[in-house]
Amino acid sequence: MSYEYIVIDDCWQVLRDEIGNMVCDPKPSGMKALADYIPTKGLKFGLCVGSKKFEGRS
Repeated sequence: MSYEYIVIDDCWQVLRDEIGNMVCDPKPSGMKALADYIPTKGLKFGLCVGSKKFEGRS
């Protein structure tokens, strides 16, 4: 048995901007770098984007 998907659940964003857009956590090299890297290992990438109900989490 092996993995086929890497899926990151919501709450990966740092916060939302003044109009409600998600702001990514830039560490270590950003979500785009991760999304580009995962397929190079033969895996499929998924990203949950959640709703505003999680805004203000600690």
